[in-house]
Amino acid sequence: MLDARLKYPFRKLFCSNTVLVFGVIVSAIVSISVDRFFEQKKIDKNLTHMENVVRDIELAFDQYSHPLQGCVGLYHSHDFNVSASKYRSYAVPRGLFQNFKGALGFGFIRKVNKADLSTYLKKNRELRKDFNLRRIGDVQPERDDVYVIEVVEPVEVNAKAVGLVVSDELHRYQAAFQSMRTGRPAITKSIQLVQAQKNEPGFLYFLPIYKTQRPPETESERVKQLVGWAYAPILASELGRFVLSRNQFAPPFEIVELGAQDSKLKLFSQLNFKNLDQSQMWIKKMNVVGQDWEIRANIKTSTIWTVDSLWSMLLFLLLSSLSFIVSNYLSSLKKEFKMKDHAIRVTQKAVDDATHELQEKSDFLKTIINGLPALVGYWDRDLKNRLSNSKHSDYFHLSPEQMYGQSMTQLFPKEIYLKLVPYIEDVLKGVPQEFEHVIEDSMGEKRTMRTSFFPDFKKNEVIGFIVILLDISDIRELEKENQEKQAQLYSRSKLSMLGEMAAGIAHEINNPLTIINVKILNLKSQLSKSDNLTLDREKIFQNIDIISNTVHRISAIIKGLRTFSRDSDQDPYENCLVENIIEQTLSLTKERVNKRSIDIRVNYMQSGLTLSCNQVQIEQVLMNLISNSIDAIEDLNEKWINIHVSLVRDRVHIRFVDSGCGIAPAVVDKIMQPFFTTKAVGKGTGIGLSISKGILENHGGHLTYELFDGHTSFVMNLPEACSMSQENKAS
Repeated sequence: MLDARLKYPFRKLFCSNTVLVFGVIVSAIVSISVDRFFEQKKIDKNLTHMENVVRDIELAFDQYSHPLQGCVGLYHSHDFNVSASKYRSYAVPRGLFQNFKGALGFGFIRKVNKADLSTYLKKNRELRKDFNLRRIGDVQPERDDVYVIEVVEPVEVNAKAVGLVVSDELHRYQAAFQSMRTGRPAITKSIQLVQAQKNEPGFLYFLPIYKTQRPPETESERVKQLVGWAYAPILASELGRFVLSRNQFAPPFEIVELGAQDSKLKLFSQLNFKNLDQSQMWIKKMNVVGQDWEIRANIKTSTIWTVDSLWSMLLFLLLSSLSFIVSNYLSSLKKEFKMKDHAIRVTQKAVDDATHELQEKSDFLKTIINGLPALVGYWDRDLKNRLSNSKHSDYFHLSPEQMYGQSMTQLFPKEIYLKLVPYIEDVLKGVPQEFEHVIEDSMGEKRTMRTSFFPDFKKNEVIGFIVILLDISDIRELEKENQEKQAQLYSRSKLSMLGEMAAGIAHEINNPLTIINVKILNLKSQLSKSDNLTLDREKIFQNIDIISNTVHRISAIIKGLRTFSRDSDQDPYENCLVENIIEQTLSLTKERVNKRSIDIRVNYMQSGLTLSCNQVQIEQVLMNLISNSIDAIEDLNEKWINIHVSLVRDRVHIRFVDSGCGIAPAVVDKIMQPFFTTKAVGKGTGIGLSISKGILENHGGHLTYELFDGHTSFVMNLPEACSMSQENKAS
């Protein structure tokens, strides 16, 4: 026993040391692997950044092309003659001076024939006295045409470039000629910009402008039709800074221009690459608007201690520490068992507390459900009750406990259950249901209930449904009272309109009666003075035709008045031509319009439009809008009403526009409210627009006010009859 006691600590120590050594070895291997993983991840991330750098260089030149294309459109729209002030007024609101990083500005270069050069200078000096040609170099090449920078903005930065003859210098000339010949954009090789403040590389971006909207098909035509170029001077350093600002986490990189015989010129560089190993270099060749560039970057980090290396070291330390923990694991088992036993007791207490809290919440939820002003129940897929509030159970003269487990087929009478079956089948398919029906309460009174079935899902399967019955009898009673009041307002509005039309209609009937009386007297005179031989039969028949037409006219007026004045609330909807509705309404308002010398016109943008409607009610809306316009403009010097009828996306639009100058903004939101009027006392009821709005909404449409070309305008928007019938068939 003593030997065993003496050996056991050594065995334990040996076991712990073995675990520790093994853990350190594993930790070192894992740390090295992780470090290499992070290094490769860093390289991959740098590659992604550099691909973004290449993409952003292409994006920058794509952005430069947009204002140049706008310049092309500007010169086309002004017959290729745009002054500096007009170009500036075009450029400033479009942000051409701030929004395009790297570009010192945007301008126009004109191609001028050498023979026309003196005329060109004279014309430009009339606009700008200080306009002069600026030649590049002491010896200018002999060319038939010269390329002159005519305009460049902002002139504050580019003053030295105005008047510059770009064809004097080889790189500028080659890029411009290439652009003219191909009809495509082109940039120069790196040059020293005359307006640059430092000696640094830059280039010009050319976009040709031809006399035609599109570049001609052949090269000879393109040379012949060229007017000039929209162009932009660009600093390479600013372009590089723009790309760098969008890729702040990219590795150090430089942009190099590739010339003839593998010559290279740095356009932008972050650091010196001479001492770097070529294996650390990432090189990408790209063609930028016809020029070959090379993007170079250091994709491998040269820092010995990086964040990723620190993470690897930290992982090594963590794994080593884990080895110490594992070596002492066996000695802590007893203590762990004690802790687990304590944890079980604590967990049991927490479960008891949670059960008690859950019971309290359950009681609280029952209190809320029982307090709801509705019948609430829950039924499972077998149609057995699993929950009822007191109101629901009272309906069946049971307690909630007695309701539990009862089948719906046992609780409901057979005829009621059969009516509910279609709704139950749909809700068990996962489709919520809502419907109204009438039941008898415990006092024997009939009540209107809105019943809703809501499916209960578990793992996308319906396991039951919630039933909510809400008593809406009082709501329906209020709706009925509201409909009766609406009908009273409707009748009141119609009587008001009939009163306004009475005098005009009386005059409309009186004039034809006068015509009939005169023609009858004329006939009597002819019959009394003539015998059968000398009787003028043709003239008699003419008088009879006039009397007949006049009688038809009176009949039409009376028919329209009778149709408008009768009670049409219960009339079914019929398909009615819009032209007939408008003409019928205008016939009733004709005398009132003529008396006030109002010019009323109807413009049918599309004929043959039909409405499924109650024609009398639509006529009342038209009558109300015409009446409002008459009252609003009768005292104006210019008095007219225009009615435009059009079809917009299967909707009939009837727009009323009068010569008024619109409704005051302070009352626009109130004009559709009942009893609100801006007319003098005794002249308006304030219910016309409110009723008109309600009538159109009942027809599936709406009435809106808007200012149309500075004049008062109301728009009736209604569904066309054919589109309505298609919707009904689809539903």
